[in-house]
Amino acid sequence: MTHSRHSDSRITADLVEENRTWLRQLSQLLEAVSAESYTAAEGPFRRGGAGKHVRHVLEFYQGLLNGLPLKVDYDARVREQALETDPAAARERIHVLLQALSDLERDMGTGAASNPSREVLYRVNGTCCHSIYSTLDRELLFLSSHTVHHLALIKFILEYQGITVPDELGVAPSTLQHERDQNR
Repeated sequence: MTHSRHSDSRITADLVEENRTWLRQLSQLLEAVSAESYTAAEGPFRRGGAGKHVRHVLEFYQGLLNGLPLKVDYDARVREQALETDPAAARERIHVLLQALSDLERDMGTGAASNPSREVLYRVNGTCCHSIYSTLDRELLFLSSHTVHHLALIKFILEYQGITVPDELGVAPSTLQHERDQNR
């Protein structure tokens, strides 16, 4: 196993880019999804369609960005209806988040990006609050993993409706690399 020996700013830049990749994939997917398919909640997905998962993902990114530089609370989400009912609104928010992540990467070394530790609020059984401490890199890693997980769910929901979705969507980079290695 190889380990990265890059500088902290390089690691952060890589994590920012990985998150931007997921958001761009999601935006491209939403270009081809109708509002009806986006909100459809049926069968095993009756508690929420693709739109609910998209909203959830986008609001987690917003939670990190709103919490910088010192206190992140992923549960303090607004739960904006437009993000879960209107794919165009979700795509607009993705554009804003992509820009915010670019700004974060640009500002590394100063302000929010330079603070190595921040408070993250955590609720147990829905009651507030415990504080844990984390780094920006750890939270970006969490968001990447969280997003891949929800992209897989979005993929299943849309495929259940008969919509063709890119095969790589919702698959972790390590899994894709393993599959490539196995096919050599």
